[in-house]
Amino acid sequence: MPDALAVVRGIYDAYRRGDVDAVLKACAPDIDWITSKETLPWSDGQYRGREGVAKYFADFSQYIDGLRLEVDELIDGDDRVVAVGDLFATARASGRDYRARFAQIWTVRDGRAVRLEGIIDTMMIACAINPELDAFIGPAASR
Repeated sequence: MPDALAVVRGIYDAYRRGDVDAVLKACAPDIDWITSKETLPWSDGQYRGREGVAKYFADFSQYIDGLRLEVDELIDGDDRVVAVGDLFATARASGRDYRARFAQIWTVRDGRAVRLEGIIDTMMIACAINPELDAFIGPAASR
């Protein structure tokens, strides 16, 4: 059975290839997928099961195009792995490209991801979706 680090690496590799089915198969059937409900316009906050994760992917694809994750570091903590990196995408509403820093905390059991908690710089995403917010932080969405 693969260790947690290998499972998480496999998930990012599959996503990079555009293989969402492989991402879903690497998740436990009852995975908890937690994102920021208050600051991501597409997020319900918590998604359950593979169907929930598929819904999350469908929901965010209504707002962004060309999502690319660049993982700078994977921190191994036995059954938990923390990924730190940058997310790059284009906001559909404005056509603006953006970069947002993220951390994702994965929990893996029996060779499958059972939980993901995503933490992301949502202000960068908000500014890309709504350029009027640049007044608060400057034209930062494409940094």
